[in-house]
Amino acid sequence: MPVCKYCHSRISKFDKDICPVCGQKDPLSGVTSDTIEITHEIDGTNPLFKKDAPRTKKKTFLLFALIGWTGAGFAYLRCRLSKWLTYLLVNLMFVGGLGTLLCFGAKLSFYGYIIMVGAIYLLNIGIGLFYLLTNNQKDAKGELIL
Repeated sequence: MPVCKYCHSRISKFDKDICPVCGQKDPLSGVTSDTIEITHEIDGTNPLFKKDAPRTKKKTFLLFALIGWTGAGFAYLRCRLSKWLTYLLVNLMFVGGLGTLLCFGAKLSFYGYIIMVGAIYLLNIGIGLFYLLTNNQKDAKGELIL
């Protein structure tokens, strides 16, 4: 949309005679284009933008595969609720609950805990492979995982 040369508000190209915002005559005289350049509005040197980097598939996979039981993969993808649910579900229910059940109920001794930790690693590797191999996945802010 074109911009009024007096008040710099966006107006339609059909308001060539009088600006509907400020009331000045000929608001579009001297304007060469119907579009405006908005890229000058983004300041790349702003320190707030230095922390923002696109999330990558490889780093997501590595976080899930290596330390997925901590919820680090979901934290990297900015999913706060999933991070805490994963941490509590994995550590309390699977390792604590099922590991103890296998340890004492099935008489597997310490192997019950080892089986559950191995199952959790396989589950997290599967989640990491999902994010690595599928296209157009987004994080919690809606940004693409590259």
